[in-house]
Amino acid sequence: MRTPREVLFDRHRAVTPRLDAVREQAVRALSRHRPAPEAASGCAGWHRWFRAFLPPRPVRWALAVVWLITGLLQGWVAWEVRMNDLAAAAVQRPRLSRAELQERALLRQRLLEPLQDVLVGGTTPGAEPPSREVGAPEPVSWMMRPGGFCPV
Repeated sequence: MRTPREVLFDRHRAVTPRLDAVREQAVRALSRHRPAPEAASGCAGWHRWFRAFLPPRPVRWALAVVWLITGLLQGWVAWEVRMNDLAAAAVQRPRLSRAELQERALLRQRLLEPLQDVLVGGTTPGAEPPSREVGAPEPVSWMMRPGGFCPV
């Protein structure tokens, strides 16, 4: 008795020449109906001229790499120039004397003082100043002044 595999293999051997003939006909029909490469693209002449003046792919890749390296080097050189200019400006900054530094600190304190005048009692800045009677809210900035009381 034959196995199912042997039965199927015998049928396949019998049909193989007919399958090959069908494949050949299909390939011939496709090759007959296949348009020429120039006719497939409506601009065959343009494509030829384009290819005639275009360098080969390896040359194009090499040019791209050269442009990339050139751009990176230019950016690096520009960065170095900027950093050198900043370093030179930092070195040339004039040193201030102790009196000038104290004067600047005092000026800064006087400029920021109105911002610190928030009243403890909840009154908004810019409102009418409170009276100095007992129980009136005091501004916080009196603690910040050199003669003021600062418990910290």
